Amino acid sequence: MLVMGTGSYLNQSAENASLAGALDVSEGKNIFPDKTVIPFRLYTYTPLHAWIVGNLIKPFHNSNLMTRVYLVRLFSLFCLIAIYILLWRYYVSPLGTSLLIFLISVALSVSELANYALTARNDFLAILFEIVAGAIFLS
Repeated sequence: MLVMGTGSYLNQSAENASLAGALDVSEGKNIFPDKTVIPFRLYTYTPLHAWIVGNLIKPFHNSNLMTRVYLVRLFSLFCLIAIYILLWRYYVSPLGTSLLIFLISVALSVSELANYALTARNDFLAILFEIVAGAIFLS
């Protein structure tokens, strides 16, 4: 497996597939490898997350593994920040809600989302696309 033996820095159960796909794209490999060749690995997600993140970190292909892992995780954090900005701009602010109430709700949700925002998962990219689509629909 790609991330085997890299220590306790990886949340393998939650981010292994997304991380492996993004790293494979950054190295120019196929994210849907032949299933008859060992080591067997199944990439069960659509390739959009792996393609976007993998191409963003492609200039760092000579960096060590942990640097590339942290870059993929940083992308998840960037998506979460963009989600909060879009939520404020297109959904909360037009309703007249004060910024303080929004910041308190963000502070309360960060404890729940922190584990996801600091792992290499494709959830936040999907949520970001959904919020952008809703903002386009509302404008």
